[in-house]
Amino acid sequence: QLYAGFVFLAGQIVEVVRLEPYGHHEHNNYFIYSLLVQNIVLLYGICIKVDSASPTPVGFRESWLADFIQVTFSTVFLFPLVTGLWHKNILTKLWNGLYFRLFPIKDGQDDAEFE
Repeated sequence: QLYAGFVFLAGQIVEVVRLEPYGHHEHNNYFIYSLLVQNIVLLYGICIKVDSASPTPVGFRESWLADFIQVTFSTVFLFPLVTGLWHKNILTKLWNGLYFRLFPIKDGQDDAEFE
């Protein structure tokens, strides 16, 4: 079932990327990201199943790849928040404000080149 689900979700990703079923570009990105995370979680399940079925398990749950998958899974709720703020230029304004506080404009530089 894990393998069939993995193949089905991979096909869904290809279909969504090609057809873009939603009218708004951001909604397509959210759907693609959710499908990618589901595929990664299924890959995690496949790796755990293969590791536990092998005669000499290597401890996949303690590997760096398992940590990466868990971090990726935990970012699902942050993706719409970050992309929504990015598209409204809130993050861009915050980044520019932080950048200019850390690296102030030197005398003689034109302000227009930094805007």
